[in-house]
Amino acid sequence: MPEPGFSIVIPTRNGERYIAETLRSALDQTYDRFTILVLESGSEDQTREIVRSFDSDRIKLLSVPEALGIEENWARILGLELDEYMTILGHDDILYPSFLQTIVDLIGKYPDASLYQTHFNLIDSASDILRPCKPIPLIQSADEFLLQRHHFALDSFATGYAMRSADYKAIGGLPAYMPKLIGSDDLAWYMLAILSYKVCSPQVCFGYRYHPTSTSYSIDMHTVYRAYRMYSLSLENTPYFNKADHRVAADRYFQKSLNGRHHRLLVDLIRDGTPELWHRYEQDKRELLREAAEHPAFSVYDPLAKLLEQVARLPKPLPKGVIQVVEWVGAVTWSLRKGRALRDIMRR
Repeated sequence: MPEPGFSIVIPTRNGERYIAETLRSALDQTYDRFTILVLESGSEDQTREIVRSFDSDRIKLLSVPEALGIEENWARILGLELDEYMTILGHDDILYPSFLQTIVDLIGKYPDASLYQTHFNLIDSASDILRPCKPIPLIQSADEFLLQRHHFALDSFATGYAMRSADYKAIGGLPAYMPKLIGSDDLAWYMLAILSYKVCSPQVCFGYRYHPTSTSYSIDMHTVYRAYRMYSLSLENTPYFNKADHRVAADRYFQKSLNGRHHRLLVDLIRDGTPELWHRYEQDKRELLREAAEHPAFSVYDPLAKLLEQVARLPKPLPKGVIQVVEWVGAVTWSLRKGRALRDIMRR
């Protein structure tokens, strides 16, 4: 079997903080049949200059002057000339040196699979490990993959998957109709796994960067609601929704994800919210309630969100104190579940 070639695709805009580290990680692969395609659009920082500073024939900078939205920029992948296999790398994520070789080994063992992945670490802004990903089964069907996602049993992002480039184009890539591409990776990986099955190596071969300023953390709530509603509609005509328990799991996933974002946002505002940020939150909430009224799908303003808003209106500094108590209780509960003795927790 001939050794496969890979295209590592890195979409970016204003990525100067991490793009050099990301590119170095891609160039450091132990497997050497690959090219790196940087899809840059309208950056207002030094992104283009940093990419050009790399003296490597492997890197191709594909730049456009206009500032495309994330949906449009990632859609450019469909028009590229790609090697037989491809992988998408977030402009702030990193590949470990063995990533491509591990994928090649998987292809050799499971040549009929349609989606390949490895285990990974979640890393912070300094590339320190926050935690390893949740365990991923060796082999999964499309339905098994999505059901685990909807039970919050599986970490999954756009980075870290490899597939045949022809298959990626055949399914239309990550659905560009999804606002800010929220949920589009789940849908794309599901559609690719339907073609055959998904396989994952137990080796830890990349780092997904999770930090408060990431796109997935900072998007307006009404945009998140619209994305989850469209995600749900996209699943309606798939085999996945043929089973009632799958539909229930999906609805719970959308509801919990939406509420969880809302709660985190309010906690952050209680801690550090300025009048300007609170004004933006109120505008966002109005848009969220309007969107939900026009297109009802999930509950958008649960009791905990209402309680957190009441806490925020307490005289200062009471709100921060309440949040600290709530977080302490949460940490104690988590520790007790892990089997730690209460007296040891109290000492800390």
